[in-house]
Amino acid sequence: MGILSYKQETKKRLELILDSLSDSGTSIVNRWAGGRTVHTGAIRFMHHPKVKLEYLIDFVKSRQMTPQQPGEHVLVIQDTSELNYNHLNGLLKVNDLDIGLLSDNKSTGFLIHPGLAIRASTGAPLGISSLDIWNRKIGSPSRKERDYTKQPIEDKESYKWISSAEQSKAWLAPGSRMTLIGDQENDIFEYLASVPDERTDILVRSCWNKKLSTGLLLDQELEQLPWQAALDLEVKGNDKRSQRTARLQLKWTNIELVKPSKRKYLLAKYPDQVKLSVVEVCEHPDSVPQGEEPIHWRLFTTHEVNTLEDALLIVKWYKWRWFIEDLFRVLKTKGLEVESSQFGTGMALKKLVTICLAEAVKILALRQERLGTNNYDADLVFDQQEQDFLHVLNKEMEGETKKQQNPYRPRSLAWAAWIVAVLGGWTPTDMTKRPPGVITMSRGLKYFTQRYSGWKAALLYFQQISNNST
Repeated sequence: MGILSYKQETKKRLELILDSLSDSGTSIVNRWAGGRTVHTGAIRFMHHPKVKLEYLIDFVKSRQMTPQQPGEHVLVIQDTSELNYNHLNGLLKVNDLDIGLLSDNKSTGFLIHPGLAIRASTGAPLGISSLDIWNRKIGSPSRKERDYTKQPIEDKESYKWISSAEQSKAWLAPGSRMTLIGDQENDIFEYLASVPDERTDILVRSCWNKKLSTGLLLDQELEQLPWQAALDLEVKGNDKRSQRTARLQLKWTNIELVKPSKRKYLLAKYPDQVKLSVVEVCEHPDSVPQGEEPIHWRLFTTHEVNTLEDALLIVKWYKWRWFIEDLFRVLKTKGLEVESSQFGTGMALKKLVTICLAEAVKILALRQERLGTNNYDADLVFDQQEQDFLHVLNKEMEGETKKQQNPYRPRSLAWAAWIVAVLGGWTPTDMTKRPPGVITMSRGLKYFTQRYSGWKAALLYFQQISNNST
């Protein structure tokens, strides 16, 4: 079989697997690969040595929810997540080269570092622009043993930030531009100095008190500036923070970072200085709950920040960094359950997680369109027969009062999201105050696919009866 026909066959099978994952709402093969023949075929496909992980990554990167528009500005959010497969220690081989230790030095699994592309204008997901997936080799030297600080960036795990940037540049459509967004782990001089170009800006949360060309440290420079504005920010609750309206103070300025002197021999190919804008965001003490740390961000960016409007846009974009946390939530326990999969090799697990990222983006897109911001059609996620069933469900989901009615255009994605959210347990009282989240959407999609399967079976049954009677 030629390479072209082989790739075409692989793509066809990937499309079928994605359809099965979507129908089941889970990555657990026993649930989405129904029937012995299909189940055996799925296992063989995921373990087949000719089905290369690199091809699957390219396949996922090629799938976009909607095409990029000419001249569009895209945000690419990067982050890393660990996937724990301790429960498979009795199934996986001890010498499996695709499984390694996680950060606690006890659990086993691997790490993923995707780039999630969203529209800068609305936050609507476009797709996955990059993906690095790897594991730390068991028995490899520690950071101290490797003298980590003296290693070039190319030999460090932190090179993932630059790798993701380069992949995203190749993924970006001609004529478009992008801003790469990262958290404190992304505050790396090599990254700040090498990644920006005529089509690429960066937005990174500062981690280190860096030295500036003025001779001052970043802390000292910012302390000289007065607060220039204030705003309220709605904070989502999590394990570390209470849900609240945070009162924030803002200041901004332009700076030049100086190349770290202790590593100059490693950084010879990089410029001596990097020009950036910095926006500082600090929560006012009055809005900080007792026992919690205040919100405090120092955001580096290559975008010019000269006005309050500029600063607020940078804060807005950085706040959207949480979309990738939602992507990871959809992948894991309460969503697609990738950590509960039971494939017998680390490589098969990596392939499965890669495929699941495409489904996770779809769920995220459904959540983002819950307010009808983009007026997308439901065709983006649901086929025509599924939309027909959504019409049936809509009558069941709606109540008698106006607040209990689906307010969106029929067969729009927002209309479909409303129905799925109600299926997932959301109460349609006030969409703006308590909109449904990704877990609600993920749960609702599972219930939808279960009921849709029953509906299709019923239609087929009555069609057969009708045919027999004639």
